[in-house]
Amino acid sequence: MAVALEQDRILITPVEEEKQSGIAGVSYTYYTGYVNDDTLVPLLKRKGIEFEGYIPDSSSSIVEFLLAYVLPVSQESAGLCFSEKIRYDRLSPA
Repeated sequence: MAVALEQDRILITPVEEEKQSGIAGVSYTYYTGYVNDDTLVPLLKRKGIEFEGYIPDSSSSIVEFLLAYVLPVSQESAGLCFSEKIRYDRLSPA
């Protein structure tokens, strides 16, 4: 059994020998909510279960914020400035 400790859940992947039934070629992964349990890691070590932790990449959230909020607002501001300049040029005497 392999266990992956993620930020918001625990993924459990059984090894091939432990699968009792199922369709050939199909692998199963079970998951449960992550609970901050200080006894979990020692228990996994004692039972000989392989486990790993995962730290999500937070840089994508920064890019997501820029694309979702900053870019549209700056485009809208540039469009308004351009339209005001055109309107001002038309109304001002030459």
